Amino acid sequence: MFSMGKSQSNDIVSGFDIRVNSPYKDLILVQGNNVLEFHDGVIPLSGTVDFELAKDLIVKKVDLSLIGVYKLEFIQKSSSNVAVVKERRVIFQCNWSNLLLSQNGEIEVHESSRTNPHGSGGGSGTTSTGSSGSSGSNGSSFGVGVNGSSTPSMISLGNRFKLKRTLSSSKIIPIAPTCNETPLPEYIKPGSSSHHYFNLQAGKYSLPFSAMLPNDIPETVEGLQSGSVLYTLQARLDAHNNGNSTTIDTNDPRFRKYKYLRILRTLSSNDMSIDEEVKVGKTLPGKLQYEICVPSKAIPIGSQIPLSIKIFPFSKHFKIVKISIVLFQYYLIRDANEQVYDNESVVFKKKMVQFGDLVSSPENRLLTEFILDSRVALPDHLRKVTQDCDIQHIQVRHKLQVHLQLQRQDGTEWRNLEIKATIPIIMYISPLVPMRGRLVLYDQLNGNIHFRSGELVDLFGPPVPQDSSNTTAAGMLHQYYDDGIPPPTYEEHNRDVPIVAVPAGTMSPPPTAGEPNPVTTGLDTLQHHASSVPSYEQATTDAQAE
Repeated sequence: MFSMGKSQSNDIVSGFDIRVNSPYKDLILVQGNNVLEFHDGVIPLSGTVDFELAKDLIVKKVDLSLIGVYKLEFIQKSSSNVAVVKERRVIFQCNWSNLLLSQNGEIEVHESSRTNPHGSGGGSGTTSTGSSGSSGSNGSSFGVGVNGSSTPSMISLGNRFKLKRTLSSSKIIPIAPTCNETPLPEYIKPGSSSHHYFNLQAGKYSLPFSAMLPNDIPETVEGLQSGSVLYTLQARLDAHNNGNSTTIDTNDPRFRKYKYLRILRTLSSNDMSIDEEVKVGKTLPGKLQYEICVPSKAIPIGSQIPLSIKIFPFSKHFKIVKISIVLFQYYLIRDANEQVYDNESVVFKKKMVQFGDLVSSPENRLLTEFILDSRVALPDHLRKVTQDCDIQHIQVRHKLQVHLQLQRQDGTEWRNLEIKATIPIIMYISPLVPMRGRLVLYDQLNGNIHFRSGELVDLFGPPVPQDSSNTTAAGMLHQYYDDGIPPPTYEEHNRDVPIVAVPAGTMSPPPTAGEPNPVTTGLDTLQHHASSVPSYEQATTDAQAE
């Protein structure tokens, strides 16, 4: 599917690539994940289009586009019918009409990521604002080419003869190989180059490009099954052999290059949610008191959730049976007609049934206070969990549900006592935590995106080494805030017990004195139904007893 096949340009062009200036591979990381943080600032984007020519080549232009596509594709079921919801539209486009003349890009389409305060996802429409010095707004003429929407430009037979006459009568400007500079920045005024061609001499070329992207550009969303926002960089050599021969097919894949670009957001270092503790608790008169706490509302994907559970029984007639933890992901998506679709999914479900020396006797009796300081491991890739986002088209939220199952002795009988607490958390992306994204491949024949099933790629490289002598919350805040990036983890506990998934039915032996408390967990299936995206206003708790 991805074979380019033999082409007339095989021995002309090689090493065709688009390189983005970023500390991360093909990724732009933007600080600020809150609508209130958006302002009139801009996001600088720059890089080079590189290629090598084995022999001279006449071109009309070397153009480039950055195209963001919003895609919906899922089956909507109701009591009466089943409908297929399918939509694809361009929500952002920045064009560089000819990198031989100007490196400045011009924004042609921009649907802001700001959500309507009244709840409507109505777009801000199309804008046409660009950097000064752009060499025109014609943009790329070879189609969007994303997820099957490619519409490559074709040249009719009649146009070929017209083009041959144009080449013979137009001025052909020679250009020598260049490295990281625009060959003719002042040679031709913008919009006046329609009758000029360029003879690129054999050698290596590196043509710079730059643009100022709006700060509220929608971020990449690649992990949801129902909707996505994906960005593609597309470069093309609008090439011709010479004035006395037929035109080279501009659909030849050797003259085009597609590059997947992620635009992701991280929290600002002063985001209040980083220091916001979320705590729920309640006193059940005559029974017990409990408290469940997460020290930070904002948790990086790929890290661990510090979780504290405290139970203070008022008598010695209680025992703990199981602790279950479920991370829910809620999402809402909108189509072009403002129809809203929402759903929920389970990111993971884990349970703990062995409590070691936290309880007394094999029956898990609570003869004194029960204090568990634990860490819940999170998935480290965007295929499993999507970052919290709040853009026009997609909203994603997360909540952590903690379910405590206890029993209370009533005479000779044991009665069930269940406590459920729901804690809102913000899942965000941090470059300081190793994480992965989906492997993306392009069909260079038509620009279609293909996600390679089951294969992932590192987004930020190896983990950043940490000084073990400075692991307090304050120390980590100072360490990471110096770089203007929020910390990946927030607190260390000397009694922490990691809760991780192991095969169901696996049991750990009771601990001996001085050993860490064991944890036995398993993944359970959970039936779920559609639910609207929840708010972050408050954590909730519920207790049920027989």
